[in-house]
Amino acid sequence: MNQILLEDVITELSSIHRQLNEILFDNKLVQVKIAVENNKRQSKSLMLGHFNPNDGWLDGNKMQISIWTLALNGDYYELIGILVHEMIHQYNYQNGIKDVENNQRHNKKFKTAAISIGKLYIEPTIRGSKTNAHGKGYAYTKTSKELRQIIDKQLDFNKAALQIKHKYAIVGDQRGYEKRNKYTCSGCKLVITSSRSDLSLLCLNCCTLIIKTDDQYKLPE
Repeated sequence: MNQILLEDVITELSSIHRQLNEILFDNKLVQVKIAVENNKRQSKSLMLGHFNPNDGWLDGNKMQISIWTLALNGDYYELIGILVHEMIHQYNYQNGIKDVENNQRHNKKFKTAAISIGKLYIEPTIRGSKTNAHGKGYAYTKTSKELRQIIDKQLDFNKAALQIKHKYAIVGDQRGYEKRNKYTCSGCKLVITSSRSDLSLLCLNCCTLIIKTDDQYKLPE
């Protein structure tokens, strides 16, 4: 297998940004710089991606989207979903819409754009579709079935390059990282996270078992 270079990943993500700008955003986004950065260099160790509207570039376009190594688990669907999450922040910023509160809670303006424009799925947690118990509002997004179909049928990119893996995404052992186990109700899809891996839970809303899943608690910004 040929070695995958970070330059290859950045090239593909930049190309996908351009393609999705046309497909989802009606070419209303400016082309931003794309970076892949190491989570150990970031105090928020659980960050998957980040949109920075003023990253200090001096060529007239200061905006940058960063993808963090915690996002590189080999699943290009979810990686593109993280990119779209940050593109929603870019879209809202360009339109003067504040979609994140000072405490980093993603508000309803983010939710509206994420679902209607980005075709993202907002993952419910303890408080369902309202403000989530983790305090981040609607920050937790996933690649929806509709977005996956767009990726499969409309995007032209090198899938192998986006299947690059980093150990942080696989074992989650970077500094300050505490593994959180995810439990999902098989009925209403309510999600609970815990550091314990041996819980037996029952959802009182639908009298259904809450089952431990393989996903861990990771935060896109």
